Amino acid sequence: ALPRALVLGAAWDMTRDAEIGTADYLKLVLAGLPHEGDVGVVQQVVRQLRTAIELYATDNHRPGYQSEFADALLAMTRQAAPGSDHQLAFARGFIATASSDDALNLVAGLHDGSDQVTGLDIDTELRWSLLQRLVIMGRAGSAEIADELARDNTATGQRHVAFLEAAIPSAKAKSAAWQAALHDAD
Repeated sequence: ALPRALVLGAAWDMTRDAEIGTADYLKLVLAGLPHEGDVGVVQQVVRQLRTAIELYATDNHRPGYQSEFADALLAMTRQAAPGSDHQLAFARGFIATASSDDALNLVAGLHDGSDQVTGLDIDTELRWSLLQRLVIMGRAGSAEIADELARDNTATGQRHVAFLEAAIPSAKAKSAAWQAALHDAD
C-alpha cells in the first residue's frame, strides 16, 4: 500500500505542478484505483482527481473527463464488495462527479428510491450527498430541500439545508445566503 500511495501522491504533485496533464493523471488513477486496498487512499485520490478535473482541465476537456471519471466510479461502485467501505467511497466519488444526464438520473433515482446499487445503503448522510449534487446541478431546489429536512429535522439536517440553499444555482439564492451570513444572528 505504501509504494502505491507514494506513486499516486507523486503523480498528484506532478499534476498540481503542471508536470503532467489532467488526462494522464486521469488515466493513471483509473488504472490503479480499482485495485487500491486502502480506502483512505481511495478517498484521497478521488478528491485529488476531482480537483484536477475541476481546476486544471480546460473548459473543452472538463466535461469529457468528468463523464469518464463518473462512469468509472459507478462501475467501481457496482463491482466493489456490497456494503464495503470501498463501495461507499466509490459511490461518494460518483455522486460528487455525476454531470451527464444519465449519471444525474441515477443520482435522482438513488435519492428517490427508484434506483439502487446492490449493497449500497442510502443512509441519511448519503441522501444529503445525493440531494447536494442534484441541487448543485440544478436538478432540485427548495421544495426537495424542504422534503429532505422533514426526513431529517436535526441540527445536522439544518446545516445541510443552509448549505444547499446557498448551493442553488441562482442569483436569488446566492444573495439570500450572503444576507443570511452577514445579518442573520441565528
